[in-house]
Amino acid sequence: MDITTFPGTITPEQFNQATARWLEVISGQDEGALQQGFDQNGLLLASVRFPVSQLIKLVSTVGINVVKAKFGLLPDPETDQLAFTLVLFATDANDQRISAYYVNADFRHEIIPLPNAVVPNLLAQTWLDNWRALTSVHPGLFGTSYGPLQGYTFDALDFTAPLFGLDSAEGADLHARFGLHQYYQDGPDGQQEARTFGLVLQLFQQGEPGPDAPIFDMSSPCPPTC
Repeated sequence: MDITTFPGTITPEQFNQATARWLEVISGQDEGALQQGFDQNGLLLASVRFPVSQLIKLVSTVGINVVKAKFGLLPDPETDQLAFTLVLFATDANDQRISAYYVNADFRHEIIPLPNAVVPNLLAQTWLDNWRALTSVHPGLFGTSYGPLQGYTFDALDFTAPLFGLDSAEGADLHARFGLHQYYQDGPDGQQEARTFGLVLQLFQQGEPGPDAPIFDMSSPCPPTC
């Protein structure tokens, strides 16, 4: 499957293939393929980024109501190895897609280290620390009471708020940093602990965290908000 340059946009067919492949891997408990998708030069991927110039196009979509972030697996253009990909698109008040499918910047061939900066928020930092403590991933981290996790739905404001105060898009990126929610879910004894993958949005300028607190919001999981 050919793909445009990262970051960029993909076709509906590429989107369908990428998201179907993701669902197949986590539903089929294919731990090897999942681990490969999150591998960054032998380390566990901690985030993906979207250049602000790309986000401006996304949030400029007329009629935007929410931004949906869907998980996918796309082949590396050089090695054909599957890589975790976050695909963003806008929908309107009727839940109809009204934008292109935007994919994150390539992380496999970048020399810029992904961020591990502390964030000024206890809850978000706890989620980030939980993910950082992992040495491997498995499908159980992407399971919810609604079924296999396929993404999150964000308020459009979550993607526009970090842009307030920016004078230039040059050198600015929005990082979707990976976190891990730990909580007790419903069960017979009330003591069934769950761990679920989540996203923390944070603006970076010239490789350094922006002045504002990260946007983590209580975004809605997909399903059911697909």
